[in-house]
Amino acid sequence: MNSAEFLGKVAARRVQAMLDDGPSSRILLGTLGLAPAVARAIAREVAALKPVDGRVEAFIHPELDEGELGGAKVSKETATWHRNHAPEGVVLTLFSIPASKVESERQSIAHVDRIDDERLMSWTDTWASIALHDYDPEHISKLGNVLAGLARSDTVTDAETMARYALRLVTHMREDGLALGRAARRALPALKMPRDAGDPRAQLELSTDAAERFFRKVADEAKPFLNLRGSDGETLNPSDLRRKLAQLEASGDLEPASVKALRALLDDPRVGEGVGLIAKPSQLRFLGTKLNGFSAPAR
Repeated sequence: MNSAEFLGKVAARRVQAMLDDGPSSRILLGTLGLAPAVARAIAREVAALKPVDGRVEAFIHPELDEGELGGAKVSKETATWHRNHAPEGVVLTLFSIPASKVESERQSIAHVDRIDDERLMSWTDTWASIALHDYDPEHISKLGNVLAGLARSDTVTDAETMARYALRLVTHMREDGLALGRAARRALPALKMPRDAGDPRAQLELSTDAAERFFRKVADEAKPFLNLRGSDGETLNPSDLRRKLAQLEASGDLEPASVKALRALLDDPRVGEGVGLIAKPSQLRFLGTKLNGFSAPAR
């Protein structure tokens, strides 16, 4: 199971809980600005849900239609259209808004329930129960502490990166036989931090606060060479950068080759693990003005 598939299962379980609560009216839910693979995975999983009464429908925007959709359908319609078109028997409608359309659709989704990176990252109890579904409640609770502390530490800003870390951590537990705390440190390269970094005596799995302190300290001590930062030094959210990149692509301000290279940079999970990144000076200058900068500290 890859990170997108994992996030699809997390979202579907939360959506199922919404349905189990017995809503009095149809639920209108939108995925917002997510990476295409994540949006598709959520649509597939939600389309497969079987509520006790009625049925669900899930739609994926044409811009995100690049892979398997399962029972989901392709539609460019978003909140306003779906709000005014409620098929008989449908108890939940899921639609998707690609990164390039978020700004233009912001007003129409103001009062719509949504799934974005921030919300996905807030469901850490569900992450833990799915990732360690065959473990005892104590291990599940401890993994929940680690992930909640990570989300709160602001050292990761998108759900896919956090999911890669969670899956890598669990792999070290299952395949390498590592205890949860040690596995959490061994999996740090998924967060672009050095393997086994941090205090080995830190019991980060015991509480959310302990995990938050751990991740903040490791991030401060082990800055990656290449950072996604703005001109003011603030870390940039990859989801926001993907959205800006999509807008620049749509406007024609970037050549296709540059779009492809920059998208690969934003999506590359290996950055920070020794992979060199090469860009022409003109591309770097363009990034500095158009995407608010990819800056690297001087050696």
